Amino acid sequence: MSTNLPDANSAKPNVASFTLRELTEMLVRHKGLNEGSYDLSIEFMIGTGQFSPTPDKMQALPGVAVSISKIGLVETKNPGSYTVDAAACNPAKKRTPKNKS
Repeated sequence: MSTNLPDANSAKPNVASFTLRELTEMLVRHKGLNEGSYDLSIEFMIGTGQFSPTPDKMQALPGVAVSISKIGLVETKNPGSYTVDAAACNPAKKRTPKNKS
């Protein structure tokens, strides 16, 4: 059976990586925001349970699994080191008046 997915062993690591600030800027541009200050918002999900490295349940130990469920933007009034000013990052395009002839 053939798939179009790359082999896990042949995938190139770090094809593209972004800082938190770069990711925030991309989201501001993607959403078309032109004013306000924004921070990156990351929502985590945490699950607990018994984890075992083998099928033997006697070796199971308590553990935690953490995953990212959402990434977004939150407007802020208190800028920090990763805060993005939408007006500087994605300035509004100036409207040119249409000339009526």
